[in-house]
Amino acid sequence: MWITKQTENAEQIKLTDATSKVIIWAINHADSPEISRLGNLTHIPFFQGFSNSDGTILVDTSTSGITVSRQKKTLSCNYPVMQSASPMLPVPSLYNITSWEFQSILQEILGNIDYIALAQKLGLNQIDMDTISGKLIRSHAESSTLQTWIVAETPLPLYNANGNLKALYCHAGNGVFEVKCFKYNDLPGEYPFLFKPRQSGVWFSKYCNFSSNPWQFSTSIYIAQANPGMGWFCTADGADKLDWEILRHMHSEIIFPHYQSDPLFNRTALSEILPILTEAKRHNIKMRVRQVKVREMNPMDFYRGEWVDDNETTILEESELKKRAWEQGIKLDPIWFPKPYEVTLKQKKYNGNLPYFWPAGSIALFESNRADLFMRELLKYLSEKTKENRNIVVVIPNGQDGYIQKFLRCLEKNTAITIVNTEILKDDLEFEMKLREKNADVVFFYAVNDDFNKEFERGIGLAIQTELPIAIFSFSKEGNSPLCEVADHTYIVEGNNPATGFRVENMETGEIKKYLFEPNGDVRIEPGTEEDMVE
Repeated sequence: MWITKQTENAEQIKLTDATSKVIIWAINHADSPEISRLGNLTHIPFFQGFSNSDGTILVDTSTSGITVSRQKKTLSCNYPVMQSASPMLPVPSLYNITSWEFQSILQEILGNIDYIALAQKLGLNQIDMDTISGKLIRSHAESSTLQTWIVAETPLPLYNANGNLKALYCHAGNGVFEVKCFKYNDLPGEYPFLFKPRQSGVWFSKYCNFSSNPWQFSTSIYIAQANPGMGWFCTADGADKLDWEILRHMHSEIIFPHYQSDPLFNRTALSEILPILTEAKRHNIKMRVRQVKVREMNPMDFYRGEWVDDNETTILEESELKKRAWEQGIKLDPIWFPKPYEVTLKQKKYNGNLPYFWPAGSIALFESNRADLFMRELLKYLSEKTKENRNIVVVIPNGQDGYIQKFLRCLEKNTAITIVNTEILKDDLEFEMKLREKNADVVFFYAVNDDFNKEFERGIGLAIQTELPIAIFSFSKEGNSPLCEVADHTYIVEGNNPATGFRVENMETGEIKKYLFEPNGDVRIEPGTEEDMVE
């Protein structure tokens, strides 16, 4: 597919929008003293119009449409001289003008016009152009005829889910504009004006294959038009204002262009697609994200498009999107995260990278009066340069930082271990991103007592969403910990001397094993008996 960095010219769109509003306002106030607010114009009450300062140009609205008369200056007067019908005297040149030509008359009289400043001065940015009244009125012809002659460039009709035209946009010059038709209230003829888009919508190319799977969309009109069959998302009024019923029964994906050498562009592209994906989630509509990596053969050529083969595109998982948002400092809507009260019924998964002695379940609870000792030995074994090398994130209760720093000092040079306290659990995204930042293989929760169980329950739920194996180390005994309810397997651990090993009993099967962590970094596991469990 073709990908380009080219974007719309926001200043040009703003200027075109302001120009249309000022011209329409001027036409509807041509017979009012208000017209002088535009500059050096003189209102002519009995003529229902205005003139320039020397009276040589007169704009008259009393006739059908608008008439302009020009005459040579004969007197030093601001008012035009009434001419005789005698053929011996000069007769002024009279002609009707269209609403488009009205702009050239204004510029001839006033010179260079700052339309943006005038629109702000007249308060036109707050006016609904669909409800204006006066000499020029809204005709809505674009909604009934959709005549392509009304735009010089590509028409972009936006339809709702019922197939009715919602708005007519066009791609003209360096931007996309909304087309609105107006007419004189006393003369036939339609005059389209271009405005800044103010409605969200979905545009489908005429080449769209409605049987294709999936349908591809872009937030860039340049990318959408460069790829036949691709649609375009316009979010001028917010992604929440898109007609989501259009997308409910289709398999869709949104294009996410990615330039390795341009992180600012990538952040902008991500910030454009995330609101759409958020609303898709809110409307329970599945939408994939296809990342398109662009080589950027000529970074200095901003307008150049580049062809990207399909094998250079990938589908991004939701976890990767959340990671990108976190890295770019983009705040995600809460809908991206599981609710504390929401129960998801799905098969638990684990990454297959478990220690060989780890049970086939994602949550293992180890209960012991010296759970800290057993946790430390497991940390040493799993994180050191052995065949079981793992990256581990350890979550401890807030307030236990000092003890853990002292107790695990022997592991201070081990970069595979990351320790955080429960303060991180207050931000769902921060905890999840920490797990991904550290490329965690296992998550340890160190529960000093039952007072911290509530804090850990939230963290455990978040860790489950990342599909990582979890180990909980609790000082409760004999299955009394409330965390037993969330654990897949519960174990009682006996032993307070790493040199003599630990005895571990599976509370479900009654199986007992002896763990001896050896100085060379290995672990020896042997069958045990009930006698081994007696201190």
